[in-house]
Amino acid sequence: MKDKKIFLNRNYLTTIFCMIFCFLISGFHVKAQNNLLTEKTYTYVDCNTKKETFFTVVVPSNGYLTFQTKEPVDTVYKLYNNSNKLLDSTTVTKNSDYKATFSVKKGTYRLGTYSAKAANYSFNYLCSTDMQLDSAKIFNAYPATNKQKIYYKIKPSKDGYLALSPKNSTCFITLCNSRKKSLSSKNYSNPKMKSYKKVVYGVKKGTTYYLKLQSINCPKLTLKYTYKSVIDKSGSKRSKAYKLKSGKKVTGLIIANKKTTDWYKFKLRSPKKIKITLTGSTNDQFYIQIYNSKGESILYSAPYVYDANFKRNIISLHALKKETYYIKIARGNKKSSGYYNLKFK
Repeated sequence: MKDKKIFLNRNYLTTIFCMIFCFLISGFHVKAQNNLLTEKTYTYVDCNTKKETFFTVVVPSNGYLTFQTKEPVDTVYKLYNNSNKLLDSTTVTKNSDYKATFSVKKGTYRLGTYSAKAANYSFNYLCSTDMQLDSAKIFNAYPATNKQKIYYKIKPSKDGYLALSPKNSTCFITLCNSRKKSLSSKNYSNPKMKSYKKVVYGVKKGTTYYLKLQSINCPKLTLKYTYKSVIDKSGSKRSKAYKLKSGKKVTGLIIANKKTTDWYKFKLRSPKKIKITLTGSTNDQFYIQIYNSKGESILYSAPYVYDANFKRNIISLHALKKETYYIKIARGNKKSSGYYNLKFK
């Protein structure tokens, strides 16, 4: 009987302790419902897998909200508007480095968060406007869900081309202007498909662009970004065509949202057979056309079209007469851009 009484007393004390603990936890949750400040770490205990702790988030301008759980704990982040309507939600895990980014507009939001495994955790919070890209680097993007679109700002110091290659997942990439209006089509990229491993755009110095990224079923998108400047010597029209030298390669650019075409010329001092080699890369299409001195097409009645990542294309022309010939290279449509290497011999 004495042992039973001790057991009851212990059980009673345990019950009292649990009530006090839950009261403290409940109070802590109420206290945690505050405004988030930029780049601040918040810590709290969560003993209920479905009980959200809420934070008010004031976004001063259009941009991004990034949340990263500091401990290796699967965590749910839910974003609501000021009327408590759920806008988006995600669960961060090891596969996403416990990190997620939401694209948001200026306004007030509510963040609801909880541990998926009822564990203690803390998280970092960052409110940012533009995400910048530096040359020749590998970077990670963390779209919270597939519908999230993340923009990276670039402003090249020289004319050239930029290339993006996803390393771990398929994605969509779009080149946009300074107002985030699309200059290219929604380009599909897949690291496992040879023709879609890389997306390339031709860009102009001093111009602000945005790269819009959208993941396909991947919480962590790893991409390689490179930029290379190019001195384009082509003429903007036939009368200003740049003179090619036999066997010498020239590099040209097709700049996004630019309507001009590139002109080159070469002169044959005697009848002969020649080869024209064109390599390069475009996000969409280029075309090449060759004319004689009278302005007549000698290649095809329609332009010869090149699609993305054309590594080596050779055009053989037989028994050309002694005269001057002209080469025109242009974008296949208004969404096309990129670079090319041209040589004749």
